[in-house]
Amino acid sequence: MRRVTWMTLGIAVGASGTVWVRRRVDEAARKMQPAQLAAAAATVATARARIAGERLRAAVLATPQQRRRREGTYRPHLIQGEGSYQRSPGRTPAR
Repeated sequence: MRRVTWMTLGIAVGASGTVWVRRRVDEAARKMQPAQLAAAAATVATARARIAGERLRAAVLATPQQRRRREGTYRPHLIQGEGSYQRSPGRTPAR
């Protein structure tokens, strides 16, 4: 009786495993079709373009604020006469 039980269990597990693997292979093959690949590529490209646009917008909006902040740190030194522009050695002036 034990042999029959284990044989039946083995057949059931083998059959269900085969069906599961077949479904996974079919799903992977469907995802690899040209239309699916094109749709996936378009989705990725759209998402990356959106992210790049958001980063560019944030950089453009942050630039005036950063410039004002830097000017705020330079301006007191220039007003007091502590700072001056000095060329680095070895560089020639632009003509």
